[in-house]
Amino acid sequence: MAPAAAGGTLDVRLIGRVAVRTTAGWRDDWPRPAARRLVALLVLSPTRSVPREVVADRLFGHLPADRALRNVSKALSQARTVVGPGVLHGDVATVWIAGTVEVRTDLDLDAGLARRALDAPPPPEDWAGLRSALTRADQLLSEDLYEDWAQDARRDHEA
Repeated sequence: MAPAAAGGTLDVRLIGRVAVRTTAGWRDDWPRPAARRLVALLVLSPTRSVPREVVADRLFGHLPADRALRNVSKALSQARTVVGPGVLHGDVATVWIAGTVEVRTDLDLDAGLARRALDAPPPPEDWAGLRSALTRADQLLSEDLYEDWAQDARRDHEA
């Protein structure tokens, strides 16, 4: 179970393989790709919520609308098995991450580290972490390179 189940922090890796930190360590063993994509889509959303129909279109746009909406429910259920209870919610209109859960991503941490380095040169003991953040070889959402919904976030990351 994820520590976020009690309203704590949900740590998510978006660079490379999408993974979440649970009490058992990092997990990237998603039951299906749609579960992984749903979590990434929610985490990348500024409000941490997405209308259900938008999720259906972005993740299952190749399916008829009724089947796509059913698949959103299935993906939500499968994602909950990885992140734990009380983290992901959904109703007939929206899918969201609980408001009591702080979401922390490697993408945000790396961007913050780079911003701070630009504002003030870091002390030598921080150089290794900065170098690591700046030279990551993996791409953002590397398992979803050709998904349309991920392109804007990927372009921002590469800029």
